[in-house]
Amino acid sequence: MRDSEVETRPRLAEEFRRLRRGRGLHASGLAERIGPLLTELLDPPADATDRELRRRLRVLVDQLTSGFPDDRREAVLSALATDERAANRLSDRTAKLAAESNYAERTVRRRIHEAFDELAAAAAVELTGRDREGGWYLRRLDALLRLDGPGPEVTEKRTIVARRRDGLERIRTRFSVPSTAEWVLPETDLQVSARYGAVITKLARKSDALFEMEIEFPEPLPFGREHEYELVFRLPPSWPLEPYYAMVPMVDCDAFRLRVRFGLDRLPLSVVCLDGLEYQEFRGRLAPGRTVRLDSFGEAALSFERLVPRRMYGIEWLPAEG
Repeated sequence: MRDSEVETRPRLAEEFRRLRRGRGLHASGLAERIGPLLTELLDPPADATDRELRRRLRVLVDQLTSGFPDDRREAVLSALATDERAANRLSDRTAKLAAESNYAERTVRRRIHEAFDELAAAAAVELTGRDREGGWYLRRLDALLRLDGPGPEVTEKRTIVARRRDGLERIRTRFSVPSTAEWVLPETDLQVSARYGAVITKLARKSDALFEMEIEFPEPLPFGREHEYELVFRLPPSWPLEPYYAMVPMVDCDAFRLRVRFGLDRLPLSVVCLDGLEYQEFRGRLAPGRTVRLDSFGEAALSFERLVPRRMYGIEWLPAEG
């Protein structure tokens, strides 16, 4: 049986403290420096390189500190040297942070210590909670949105990792349709099918634009097992939709790859990337973001890593008409 959260926290604190020494995450030999609890949280492949371990650590730290006050979050990132440009000695990073914050170095060292205690507490909650009902996370989501047909079609290839000790047989997941404020979606059913790796046992419409699915796997997935399945969503042409597609991760997600194909006869006036936008800040037409270039086929390709839960990642466009 796993140790309690209280028992796990000091061990995680020590493992994090070990990582911040020297050049932090940019020191060589990361595999030897990462402790057993962090290894379980990161779940790296056996042949993971320092680069891959560094990426996973950044994702984990980003997720764990997403709700921290800015000064606490900055203390963690600086001490761990998550930015390669700050990959010098810990004492140098501490002095730089002190100068930028106008605090004495002794005060900054105390704040770093407190921030790492908070980081360890968040990691302990995550680690001890992974055995709960529905325990799983997304290692990768590959999505293709086609807008060159009679109606929108989304294909999502999902690679999940089981986090239940007694085996993961099924999961619940949601899919929402970005309906316009002026229209109520008709009762026409959303068409969803599983191409491989799973079957959809339940599909319920929770609200006008929100659907919930229960997905069952061929066999119970043991703890740590990776599994891939693919879903296809087809929306009736009659549905009036807002012009965006976004993933808002409610579970951990390591990577998201998105490709969108517009019809050459209906290319948008402009396209922007939604990259970690706070969901409540999204207003549409158009959100602040970098411009996305379409290729000669009318396609856009985007990729995201280090996703933060409950933020938006995807694409928004301004249609040529209306």
